[in-house]
Amino acid sequence: MCACFPAADDRKGVLTVKAADGEVQQHDVYLQDLPTVVESYKTLDDANLVKVTDIGQVRCCPSH
Repeated sequence: MCACFPAADDRKGVLTVKAADGEVQQHDVYLQDLPTVVESYKTLDDANLVKVTDIGQVRCCPSH
């Protein structure tokens, strides 16, 4: 999987996905800013949470 964002517009790009059978698909994608920062957590033992990162943007791939 590869996402390319051309230098002319760093908010829109093309996502290229290569399937196991060799078929290549391309999808339009865009980068969206979230209205607030979202904290991401993970757990290793289903009891204790560990903060992993802060998320401020998401990559969106609209359905056709």
